[in-house]
Amino acid sequence: MGFGTMIASNSVVKISSSRMCHAKSWFKYSISGRVFLNRFIMFRSFHAEISLNGDPVSVQVCEGDDATFSVDTPTTDAIFQWIIDGVPVVNNSTFSGTKTNSLTINTNNELNGAEIKVLISRPTYACPIESIGGVILTVSQIPDAPTLNPIYTYCNSDVPTIEDLKNDIGGSVGVYLSSTGGNALADDTQLVHDQTYYVEAYSTEGCVSLTRAETDAFISNPELLSSETEICDGEGVTLTVNGVPQTAQDFANANPDFERFVQFESSSYFLKRESMTWTNAYNLIQSLGAGASMYVINSKEEED
Repeated sequence: MGFGTMIASNSVVKISSSRMCHAKSWFKYSISGRVFLNRFIMFRSFHAEISLNGDPVSVQVCEGDDATFSVDTPTTDAIFQWIIDGVPVVNNSTFSGTKTNSLTINTNNELNGAEIKVLISRPTYACPIESIGGVILTVSQIPDAPTLNPIYTYCNSDVPTIEDLKNDIGGSVGVYLSSTGGNALADDTQLVHDQTYYVEAYSTEGCVSLTRAETDAFISNPELLSSETEICDGEGVTLTVNGVPQTAQDFANANPDFERFVQFESSSYFLKRESMTWTNAYNLIQSLGAGASMYVINSKEEED
């Protein structure tokens, strides 16, 4: 708001401003019976308009990742208020920087498709401006870990690679040597017999599963062995085949302390009635060879 001043007789009052407007009004007053007609002039100063150097742009992230929207303005005393779907937001566990030029959102699936705007104002009388509409936050869903067979079998003569394993699994996946961290194995990496591999899934938007599924590779290299190199007519000989996957019955015969309690599709489930630490149980499973995987019973109710 500017200031009013009275102009009497021929006096002149000057007010300097880069941008001014004024309103005039006339009024009368009397001194010692004489009536004077004077003019009251009210000046109002107009500050520089708010300007915006570009609007925020739409952002696509994976669920749980941070999304950032920013604007820039040369208006030094600008006041910012970010708006989600028409509602002003405040700083909390989901939003930060709600009254700055940069808004950060800790995303979840409920925010998918939200429209993002920012309102910029000044502490003076300049009119506020709002960024353009149609700026959208896209939150892509994280895929589940892939469903794998306990074991994938290949012939040694085929020189199987990670690419063969990925083709058998299907979908978009990455293969690792550890359950977390590390680098994905190159497609031309040769598979190793009885090696455990960890597989994560990728979505078309580039999102990655939070966990990795586990599987083993069995490289079949059959070898026929004879108990004798020479025999005479009527003598017996024992032939043994090594390097081929064992069947469920082979496992049962070789491990009588394991009790087979259910058969589901191509998998057989065996129970060892012994309490042990997780580490000991894991080491035991690893010693049983390719195709064996551990199922942990976490409670008495689950056991029943």
